[in-house]
Amino acid sequence: MSLNVQHVLRGYHGTNEENAISILQHGFRPGREDCWVGSAIYFWESDRALALKWCEQKGFIPPVILVSQIEHSPRLLDLATKDGTDAYQEFIRRYKTDQRCIQQLTEWIQVNGDRFCDIYFIQLMFKTGVISGVRFTAMAHDEMLQNKPRTFVYARKEQEKYKSRFVINVRIVLALKDSTLITSTHRCNNDSKKADGRSP
Repeated sequence: MSLNVQHVLRGYHGTNEENAISILQHGFRPGREDCWVGSAIYFWESDRALALKWCEQKGFIPPVILVSQIEHSPRLLDLATKDGTDAYQEFIRRYKTDQRCIQQLTEWIQVNGDRFCDIYFIQLMFKTGVISGVRFTAMAHDEMLQNKPRTFVYARKEQEKYKSRFVINVRIVLALKDSTLITSTHRCNNDSKKADGRSP
């Protein structure tokens, strides 16, 4: 489950002034349970512009962007790689071999629906200590980002049985169980015209 991209990841977290003060004094706390993978600390990886858009959508005035250095760790499940998705699927496969676990999952689905099974499994991996965080791709097409994903499709001949496509507006999200992997956090300059190593 290792993340073999770099030793330290940079994550951007959008919030308001009150929360920022609390975070800088006492550390992050996991958020609401109805987010991508449930209750976690969320960051946009190396993308300050999306954190700023989040603040705008939430009406945070003034917006505060915090940037954190996040430790490379084998306990960070990387669902943006084949190794990571294979490890995740293997965890699910083993889980489903236990009839008691299947019953618990069935009861959970009856309440929450089967569209949110990833929340169930990621939260289970958090609670059992299998992982401390997850890295995954997300389509940046939410209303908060104002721009729907654009898809480029190659022109194809009638006899072709497939079409190739590029999809952009895909972003990397980091969701952490707690602050264990966070080595430092500080405020980021909120001037949207100023780059921080990457164009917004």
